[in-house]
Amino acid sequence: MANPRFERTGALTIEYRRAREGPNSYLVWEPHKSYICLTAEDVIKQTKWTRGTETGQRLREWLSDLAEKSLLENQPSE
Repeated sequence: MANPRFERTGALTIEYRRAREGPNSYLVWEPHKSYICLTAEDVIKQTKWTRGTETGQRLREWLSDLAEKSLLENQPSE
């Protein structure tokens, strides 16, 4: 699985959490606040890092890699 943690030191930390029961989630930390997002789209909307920034691009790549790895892990084996 892709790295379950994304970090920009001092500004943003996101940890992907796989739940035993219920939906998987993202635990997001920013200075002076933390919150949980249930989808990658919510993470992008709430963190407000635009695609034009290096962090915004890296965040979107990380979320995409994480989604690909999760889909591959959830496929039944033949």
